[in-house]
Amino acid sequence: SAQKRGRKRKCPTPSSDLPEAQQATRPKKRKLTRVIKWLEETPTDIMLEIMFYMKPIDILNLSYTSKSIRASLAAPEAKHIWVQARMNVPGLPPLPPDMSEWVYAAFVFQELCQVCYLLCKSQDWN
Repeated sequence: SAQKRGRKRKCPTPSSDLPEAQQATRPKKRKLTRVIKWLEETPTDIMLEIMFYMKPIDILNLSYTSKSIRASLAAPEAKHIWVQARMNVPGLPPLPPDMSEWVYAAFVFQELCQVCYLLCKSQDWN
């Protein structure tokens, strides 16, 4: 015996019916997907040239865009990218010997607690 299904879903309202403020806040997934695809398909030498001028936080944020980009930037072969990025930040303390470049960039530039990983605006360096 076939079971009856519940009520049918209502059709979502067309985007033209929404106020302009709500339309502007909708994420543009298609555009973001296109940008990530472009990043993954860009030749390595061009990406390296672009990253030559970036700061560590920019490279860290770039590493969060896709698994393949993160894997390539977290690899030991990418150390020269992170070293150059650190040189683009004047007055940055040297890399501690027990930290990788990626972990150091996250530690210095992200506003996350290193214990609970919650967002915190001020850091206590003691």
